[in-house]
Amino acid sequence: MFKKALSLTLLLSSMSLAQVSKTKIQPTKVDSPYFAAEGIRVGVFKPNYELKAKFREKTPTGSSSGSGKLDLDNQSVGLNVGYSSIPVRNIGYIVSANLVELVLIDNSVNTIRLDGNGTYAFNKNLYSRAGLNFTRFVSANAGNFEGKLGFQFGLGFLVTANFGFDLSYSQSNFDGKSKFGSSTVENEYSIQGVELGVSATF
Repeated sequence: MFKKALSLTLLLSSMSLAQVSKTKIQPTKVDSPYFAAEGIRVGVFKPNYELKAKFREKTPTGSSSGSGKLDLDNQSVGLNVGYSSIPVRNIGYIVSANLVELVLIDNSVNTIRLDGNGTYAFNKNLYSRAGLNFTRFVSANAGNFEGKLGFQFGLGFLVTANFGFDLSYSQSNFDGKSKFGSSTVENEYSIQGVELGVSATF
């Protein structure tokens, strides 16, 4: 009786092992990222900037320094074009070129700003972005300015995957140098402020 029970147990065990060996392990399926928006991005924005300046004047007899700020005439509207890839609950990016006209003491000049941003979308509608920029004056009458790295950050709201709004803060930085006789004036400028924009993604 004991031998029969032992034989039956061994038979059932071997059948179970054979069944397990025939079972294929299915690979875990990884869902593809869901994008809130992805494609070529075109937009317009309304800037509200101010100019901040620091200067240092060097003369043969010594040096002096100072600072000041000026609210800019923000009647113009900026334009931007670029590419966005904004996955939901993941890291994405927005890159763009921005063209905006500035009025500096009755002198109208154009600037082009190149932006690179990392993004994070909390859901299909709301995302944040932050990154660095580099700006150059492109008008012949802009004077002697050298662009430096700046930054920007903001929030975006997508009504659909193809249309949305942006509220951001940006700061563009420049250096300038000029000579007046035996004096040399070194300047540091920053153009900073809020931008409210709309964009379309194709």
